[in-house]
Amino acid sequence: MKLINYDLENEIDFDISNAWSLICEHSAMFASFTGDMCMQVKGQQGKWRLISGGQDIDFAKYAVYLADYHNMNLNDKKATAILQDNLKKLAFDENHIVATNELLTSLTMYFNDLTLDIDYPLTVRDADITILLKAISVAFLEEYDNLFEKLCDYVSLLSRLTSIKVIVCISLRSYLNSEQLSLLFKHCQINGISILCIDSSFKTKIKDEAIIVYDEDRCEYLPVMQTD
Repeated sequence: MKLINYDLENEIDFDISNAWSLICEHSAMFASFTGDMCMQVKGQQGKWRLISGGQDIDFAKYAVYLADYHNMNLNDKKATAILQDNLKKLAFDENHIVATNELLTSLTMYFNDLTLDIDYPLTVRDADITILLKAISVAFLEEYDNLFEKLCDYVSLLSRLTSIKVIVCISLRSYLNSEQLSLLFKHCQINGISILCIDSSFKTKIKDEAIIVYDEDRCEYLPVMQTD
């Protein structure tokens, strides 16, 4: 899988490394790179292309964009919908279908009994597991001591429940130290997720990380630096 931008000479090739950093020291281009990426993961147009097997693939389906880490929420609408869909499938698999049908039948009978005490012609529709799941409001537990732990769980969630293949993180080096970044990169690799960090500056290259630098003079190069 590759990321290509019309303003970059080099490709971000995740077959070479699952962890890349784009260091953009030019403020206007930093805004352009991040702004386009933000729009494209929402399904809008931009200069980025996500390519797999030689074909362009949908950003909104295969990529996520993280910038506001303080308000990062594992229980956003998309994640909750995916969780409920997976629970619905489990409810009707061979291990749970008998109990599920018994529960739905009992609920329907219960509300039928309630309507007998109302002097008005009523009908009770069969209980729906989708509505029941929403009413119970199953959610991911969010109790974390630090951002690093939350990001690792977020990667695991994306890997297990979604089609996401690429995480784009903005200014992540302002929040995690080198050791945490290295561990996060390894966690992404284990879970089959590629990661691109877009930063305005950095000091240390993480082992096995690939880097593109776009400097203030709009020159682009691949640095060879000491790894941490």
